[in-house]
Amino acid sequence: MARDFREMLEEVSRDDEYGRYFKEIAIGFKLVMSIQASNMHGCEPAETLDDVYAYKSFDVSVRQFSKPIDAPKIGAWSELRAKEWAEGFDRPEYRRDMAKECVPTEVVQTIFEDIIDYAREKGHLEADQEPSLVDPEEPIRKMRKGCGGSCAAKK
Repeated sequence: MARDFREMLEEVSRDDEYGRYFKEIAIGFKLVMSIQASNMHGCEPAETLDDVYAYKSFDVSVRQFSKPIDAPKIGAWSELRAKEWAEGFDRPEYRRDMAKECVPTEVVQTIFEDIIDYAREKGHLEADQEPSLVDPEEPIRKMRKGCGGSCAAKK
């Protein structure tokens, strides 16, 4: 079992008008999970609480670094959509991620664990490697390590 996702939530900004934002979580070199909760997000309670353990649900999105997550044949959603928790996730217009509001805390934990398992199974995250935080000020490409061409050899 992966550690509690709430341990990874690191606040990057907070504003009365625009709410609070946590850093995104990179899971391997391909997937990124955004877990948000504030007065401006679809969460319960819809408030900006200092204690992330006090939330009953979160606003969640999952995306890929380069292509839309639901791109045929190369998008992780082609496999992830079969998960029980995937029902109700949708790709908002003009976005490249799958998103859902008010996802219960225990379901967010399951999503977090399933995406880690998926990344390890696909060779995007080594067995001893942990997810990492994505600093919104850092370019995503800098974080992306890739497989150095070995991914194609595994197919």
